[in-house]
Amino acid sequence: MDVGIPKVVDGRHGAETPGQQEAAANASGQKELCRALQKLAVLSEAGNETECWMEPYIRMDTEFRKKAKSDFEKNFYKLMNNPVFGKTMENLRKRIDIKIVSSDETNEIRKLVASPLYSMHVFFFNDLVGINMRKGNLLLNKPV
Repeated sequence: MDVGIPKVVDGRHGAETPGQQEAAANASGQKELCRALQKLAVLSEAGNETECWMEPYIRMDTEFRKKAKSDFEKNFYKLMNNPVFGKTMENLRKRIDIKIVSSDETNEIRKLVASPLYSMHVFFFNDLVGINMRKGNLLLNKPV
């Protein structure tokens, strides 16, 4: 499979000119991009076609932006795409669970601190404690 990797990105060729040296300095990001494109090409050759499920929605918002009469409308339709993309890229493993417990409930505090999911605690007032717990059960229903 020939992906057409430029000399600078390929890494097998030295940089002779100053322009090529500068490009070689930026090549690490290009190498990663090239590897990702190669993996994508291998996946699509294997029959695992990726679906552009967000494309119709983005095109619709782009058309609305073209027809918009004010800056607010243009920005509104542009920003309508960001939350959808952001929620799909959310890392569910970084979610936390914070329990707010009164300092009078010493048995509850001991139970939470003894849990393997305990991360840290914070005193809010003299009588309130926030206990930071990691998630026990994860439902990995996002692409990341």
